[in-house]
Amino acid sequence: MIESENLEELEEIQEDESEPLQTDFTLPRKIKITKLIISLVINILIGGTSFALAIVWFVNPPEVTATWRVFASFLALFGGILLIQFPISLARTFNTRLILGKNSIRFRNSFFWNQVKWADIQDILIQQKLTRDLAENELVGIGIVRFRTVTKGYIFIGDTYPVYEAEGIIESTKEIFEIYLEETEYKLKIAFERPSAQTRYIYFQKELRE
Repeated sequence: MIESENLEELEEIQEDESEPLQTDFTLPRKIKITKLIISLVINILIGGTSFALAIVWFVNPPEVTATWRVFASFLALFGGILLIQFPISLARTFNTRLILGKNSIRFRNSFFWNQVKWADIQDILIQQKLTRDLAENELVGIGIVRFRTVTKGYIFIGDTYPVYEAEGIIESTKEIFEIYLEETEYKLKIAFERPSAQTRYIYFQKELRE
């Protein structure tokens, strides 16, 4: 794990100090519409067509052979999986939300809300996705944000957020966690890990003051 020498890398994603700190993150409207269209085409159109053809070929196959029945079974399974995934995809598109409150964090990946208090958090891990160009090393998005307590890890999935929202999530999480710790016996420690060329982990850790 890499320590303070990489702190300057985090400064590259910091927002202008004159701008208010964003605490509520949800997908932008354009991305919601785009993902809805993609889900309708893939899950409903392709999935529904595949499932309907499978039923037709079961009832009235072009040829009464084992090959056609196996093919129809595969098509029914493929179409059924796509159809089942539609409400999940829809929920992730319209329900995903992260709220960084003063005393606690609330988030929802699809259907259900999760809440964790800042006081219970031991560390926060953010998975950054980077460009293939090692010379540029630019952020292209985030994967997961894990809020770890003593007994459990809470996972927020952020892979659908655009770069500017991902930058905001990283910076706001750091700033609000640091603000909370100022009133406690702990301080914020930042560490980095680079498991692959296109992935970097940022750790916001709670550490006792000296």
